[in-house]
Amino acid sequence: MKAIIIAVLFWMMTLALAACAGESASEQALALSEKGMAYYQAQEYDLALDAFNRAIELDNTSATAYSNRGLLYSELGDYNSALADLNRAVELDDTLAVAYTNRGRVYLEQQEYDLALPDYNRAVELDNTSATAYSDRGSLYMKLGDFNSALAGFNRAIELDNTAATAYSNRGHLYTELGDFNSALTDLNRALELDDTLVAAYNNRGRVYLEQQEYDLALPDLNRAIELDDTLADAYINRGLFHSKQGDYDKALGDYNR
Repeated sequence: MKAIIIAVLFWMMTLALAACAGESASEQALALSEKGMAYYQAQEYDLALDAFNRAIELDNTSATAYSNRGLLYSELGDYNSALADLNRAVELDDTLAVAYTNRGRVYLEQQEYDLALPDYNRAVELDNTSATAYSDRGSLYMKLGDFNSALAGFNRAIELDNTAATAYSNRGHLYTELGDFNSALTDLNRALELDDTLVAAYNNRGRVYLEQQEYDLALPDLNRAIELDDTLADAYINRGLFHSKQGDYDKALGDYNR
């Protein structure tokens, strides 16, 4: 199915680029940037990077292309390159809301919370319809221990986009921290209905099942989280806790030592 989706996207973008053959470099760059985002959404990151690079070669004043490439670098964990691109995007267009959201996410990942918050605030100020900005800012508020503001952010994100899987996952995580496991499960189940590759949702649902002593349900979720992202330390910790509760201390130590 993924291959079919990619093929259709490529065909559509090829037609679009052909139609743009007589257009300006900036218009062609925008088309390439959109093509790159299609590849990004399909998790075809090499193809996405190539498209963004070509867009910037065509038009090195395209704030959107720099912002999109910065988002990709962030996803790949190359935060220095991400910041360089996102700073450039903001220099080129200081009203591009998504660039502030993307840069806020980098600062969040780097635990630079004092830098992340102004960017998220600016993103929401520029575009108060962005579910992603509200959800990401909610995650930041969670890190800061401001659970009321976090919940307000997640609620607003879901009001704006009730298909935002990440917002449901984030709110489910918050409910887990608050000990409201029923609400957490409702949100985490919804998140996975919307996106069955969402690592955090599997990990957090596995944790909820552990808290509820639903061990036969916890292990498949934690295994799936690790299968999707074998660098997620929290999933190993939770699975180690599962093994400890089962009395299998060798397996528990194996996970804890990861």
